[in-house]
Amino acid sequence: MGGPLSCLVAEVFMDYLENRLFETYNTPQVLEWIRYVDDVLCVWEGSDAQLYEFLDLLNSLEPSITFTLEIGGDSINFLDLTISLHSSPSITLSLSSFLPVSPNPSPPCILPPSSLPSSLSLSSSS
Repeated sequence: MGGPLSCLVAEVFMDYLENRLFETYNTPQVLEWIRYVDDVLCVWEGSDAQLYEFLDLLNSLEPSITFTLEIGGDSINFLDLTISLHSSPSITLSLSSFLPVSPNPSPPCILPPSSLPSSLSLSSSS
């Protein structure tokens, strides 16, 4: 994102857009709506035709925002999570995360121009 206020502006704008959406339109097919900044996870219960109509509605709310659709079936990736849908005996969501670890991690490097004491930074004379 851009400047220091970008996240705040995005959060305020998306909150405004959500409020406008759910106060103005009847959306009974939306079982769950989860948003982090401008990424949205929507659990949908309805036909494919209704889903694409909803996507068209989302994209008509504000011309500067474009929503895209990814249909996940039983699981979908959202942010750094894999979210799985289990339907027996009732619908439940489970989350799993994968944190990759390098087989040969290198120690962190602090370059000399930093404001830390020189004993903690790499020396250019080495």
